[in-house]
Amino acid sequence: MSGSRVSPLTRDSGATVPPGELSQFWPDRGFAGQIPQDLLKPFFRLGRTKNFTRGTAVPLAGDVVYLLLRGCVMEQGGAGNGLLRGSGELLGDTDLYAPNSELYFARTITSETTCVVITVPRLVHFMQQEPKISFALIWALSRRVQSLGARRAVDCLNSIGRTAWLLLEISEALGTAENPAARLSGMSQEMMAASIGQSPAAVQNDLRELRYRGAIETGYRTVHIRDRKQLERLVPPGGATASRVGAAAV
Repeated sequence: MSGSRVSPLTRDSGATVPPGELSQFWPDRGFAGQIPQDLLKPFFRLGRTKNFTRGTAVPLAGDVVYLLLRGCVMEQGGAGNGLLRGSGELLGDTDLYAPNSELYFARTITSETTCVVITVPRLVHFMQQEPKISFALIWALSRRVQSLGARRAVDCLNSIGRTAWLLLEISEALGTAENPAARLSGMSQEMMAASIGQSPAAVQNDLRELRYRGAIETGYRTVHIRDRKQLERLVPPGGATASRVGAAAV
């Protein structure tokens, strides 16, 4: 099962999921991938599913957390400003470690983003009953720290290096580290620029140069990666994506 392969999910009320269906859309990556199979259904029942359209600003660091089942978002504000989060990741979890954290947002960049919305008290109570969930949360926190470290290293890259890094990040967020997505859609040049501290004009020039080199093809809010290795050569180890940082540390 791939973390990017999910069946259509339109429930918005927390309706009961038939046995066996849950595993069809449950991501096998991130925080979700660390939850034992026998706890998937109890965990899913903690909240309700909710769909967000592209461009929605989802408030984080409050009394709810969001488990991202499908789609990709970009954090805006807070320590993770510009950080991309993909399926399987837990959003708004900083309030679990530091209550009353500063309010920040996650901006959805895919046409449809699906989350399980869970109140913090319910999640904390479930963690007290099932310690394995606490281990999954600790694992997710360590990965977040790695992602933030990688994000800071990107500030040292030149313009085209930052753009290449961002394309690699989106690719892994929409797919998996082992099977990254080749077709990236839903992110405007303005959003790309904001996430890496560049101007839209600079991002446009970078994409034009990468297209000239044969590394990518572009369309309306769409980038198709043709030569991933070319992009990776533009990002030195210090600016590697979080998954590659983690792999290097193993």
